[in-house]
Amino acid sequence: MRLRNLRIILLFSVIACGGGDGSSPTTPVTPPKPVVTLKLPQSHINVLTITISGSTAANATLQISGGAAIVTATAGASGTFSASVTLKANQANQISVVATSSAGIRSTAAVVTVVHDDI
Repeated sequence: MRLRNLRIILLFSVIACGGGDGSSPTTPVTPPKPVVTLKLPQSHINVLTITISGSTAANATLQISGGAAIVTATAGASGTFSASVTLKANQANQISVVATSSAGIRSTAAVVTVVHDDI
C-alpha cells in the first residue's frame, strides 16, 4: 500500500511541475521586435505636408520624427498606419519612424529622406 501511495505522489509532482517535458510555466516569453515597413514618399517635394504610411505590428504606437514636429500614430489591427507629417521648409528632412508594440518593445528606426523645396 505504501508503494502505491508513493507512485501517486510522484505522478502528481510531475504533472504539477509542467508535465516533465522540460518547459517551465514561469519562463517569460519575449514577444518579437516590431518591424516598420514604409511606403516611400517622393524624395523631392514642394508641399510642406506629406503622408507617411506603411505597416508594422498590430496596434503598435508609432513615433515619427525628423520633420517640423514629432508625430504619433497608432497602427490598426492589421498593422497598417498612415500619418500626416509637416516638413521643415527648404531642406532635407530625415524622417524616422519607430514602432512600440503593445508589449513595450521598440523597433529599429525606419528612415527615409524627403527634401522640401518650394521653388
